[in-house]
Amino acid sequence: MAPGISLKKLLAIGMAICAMSLASAATATKTSPENYVELHNAARSAAGAGRVSWDAEAARHAAKRAAAGCAAGLRSMSLPVVAGGGYGENVFRGTPGKAWAAADAVRAWTAPAATEYVQLVWPASVRIGCARAACAGGRGVVISCSYKPAGNLLVLTRNDFTIHTCSS
Repeated sequence: MAPGISLKKLLAIGMAICAMSLASAATATKTSPENYVELHNAARSAAGAGRVSWDAEAARHAAKRAAAGCAAGLRSMSLPVVAGGGYGENVFRGTPGKAWAAADAVRAWTAPAATEYVQLVWPASVRIGCARAACAGGRGVVISCSYKPAGNLLVLTRNDFTIHTCSS
């Protein structure tokens, strides 16, 4: 043991490192591909839309967009078509001080006044990729999901949009 460091201090440091690792793992689990897909599919099912699946290419696109969102100070928004690949996009901006996760973004996008809702449940958008970026300097978090093919090309709101299904 190093001189000047008591066993009590060493144990405290070890426990702090373990706690940070667990917190980091919990946030990672809450922003895993499976978590994003599960949350999207729950919202889509409630709206009568089909399921989505994870797309690694869309996730890489979302990661670039989330990082760019941090750099640009983006607010939450929905963009019908984003340059570079024809993706639809939803962006969530979380303020500093909270470990924002996938559920927070999807909850915001499914809120009654959210314009992002239509892209999230757009029936033709069947592949998604999402990413979370922690902004430098503790300026919050940006979560971006890219949808392929892009939906909501008319920028409809939730009140303008209903999914109709054929019944036999």
